[in-house]
Amino acid sequence: MKTISYSDCLYLNELESQIIQQDIHLYHQMLIRSYRLIYHKNYNGLQMDSLQKKMKSFYDTSDYLLEVGI
Repeated sequence: MKTISYSDCLYLNELESQIIQQDIHLYHQMLIRSYRLIYHKNYNGLQMDSLQKKMKSFYDTSDYLLEVGI
C-alpha cells in the first residue's frame, strides 16, 4: 500500500537560521519595551503620539524586521 507522508520540518542553512533567531530576539525585546511603555502611559500619565513610531525609532527598524535578502 502506498502512503503519503508530510513533514513540517523546515531546512535552513546557518545564515538563514541566525537571521530568523535575531529577528525573534528583537521582536521579543520590542514586545517587552512596548508593554512597559503602555503601563507607564496608563498609570503614570506618560504622553506619546504613537507607540508604533516610538518603537521603530528606538530600535531603528522598518515595518519588516528581516532586512537581509535570502
